[in-house]
Amino acid sequence: VPVVCHFRSARPLRQAELALMRWIDALIVLSEVSRDICLRQGVPAGKLAVIPNGLDVQRLRNGVSREAARTRLGLSRHQLVIGVVSRLVPGKGHLVFFQAMRSVVAQRPDVRVVIVGDVVEGDGGYLQELRRSLRNLSLEDHVRFTGWHRDAVDLYSAFDVLAQTSLLPLGLITLICG
Repeated sequence: VPVVCHFRSARPLRQAELALMRWIDALIVLSEVSRDICLRQGVPAGKLAVIPNGLDVQRLRNGVSREAARTRLGLSRHQLVIGVVSRLVPGKGHLVFFQAMRSVVAQRPDVRVVIVGDVVEGDGGYLQELRRSLRNLSLEDHVRFTGWHRDAVDLYSAFDVLAQTSLLPLGLITLICG
C-alpha cells in the first residue's frame, strides 16, 4: 500500500518529518515554493508532486446572482464587499488583514467584509480574539462572520474582492471578475 502524505505549509520540513520520508512513497505539496524547499532539504524529486490549492472558477458561475447572494448575507447591492473564505486560525492572517482594513474603511466607509469559515477543533478563543481586535480597531460594523457554509461557493457572487489573507508565501489577493 503506497504511503502518500500531504504537506500544507511553505516552511522547511522538521527533522522528524525528514526522517519519516524514507517510509513515504509520495509527498504532495501546494506550490513550487514548497517543492523547492523540500528539494533543498534532500527530498527526492520523484517523491514530490505539486497539487496547488485551487479555486474552480467554473463553479463560481453557478447561477447564483449577485443580488441573491447579497440578500442572503444581508448586504446592499451598492456596498463594496470583500470576502474572506478560510479556516479561522492564526496562520490565515485575519489580524493583519484587519489592520489593512482600517485604511480601506477610511477611504470607503461603505465597505463590508464577509468572513466565511470557522475555528477548528473547538478553538473558540481565537474567534473571540478576532472580535476583540475588530472592536479595538472600530471595525465591528464593517466585518461579519458567517461561520462555516457547506455551500460557500454560492456566496462568492456577493463579493467584489476575494481576499486570500494567508501569511504563508502562497497568500494573495484575488479579484473576482464576472
